[in-house]
Amino acid sequence: MLAGYTGPTMVPSTTDAAAFAPEGALMEYLHPDYGVQIYRMLRNHSASALAVGVAVDFEADSQVDVELAAAASLRTDVGGITQNAVPAGYYFWGLVRGKGQIKADGAIAAAGAQLRVTNAAGTLDDTAFTHAAELIARSLAAIGTGAVGLAEVFVLGG
Repeated sequence: MLAGYTGPTMVPSTTDAAAFAPEGALMEYLHPDYGVQIYRMLRNHSASALAVGVAVDFEADSQVDVELAAAASLRTDVGGITQNAVPAGYYFWGLVRGKGQIKADGAIAAAGAQLRVTNAAGTLDDTAFTHAAELIARSLAAIGTGAVGLAEVFVLGG
């Protein structure tokens, strides 16, 4: 799970007002349905709660503090994707690699579509890229306009 960690068992849904792992910590988790996932401990540094499936960007000079990702964020700026709701100011595990869920900004045309952050709400979509480093995830299925919301993806890592 987490090298050198001896505290309570960590799972991706862990959130807390206090840091529960060292700064920059990564955790490998074996999800019963999604397989191996890699998570990074992050802190919601925004003034509001984060929804499930949104991308978050690192703040300048921090490897823990994040806020909702901006449109066209580069993969190296994205700290992770939330996999549960996170209260303002709380620490949480953000998905950085593996199968998980994202909040789609619009319909996704096909399985395998390349996804990028499309607006300041941290949502992803399959709109055109201006830079290859904007690629955050690949969709695992198409979703129609009427079904916009959470979508299963493979997060490519940052």
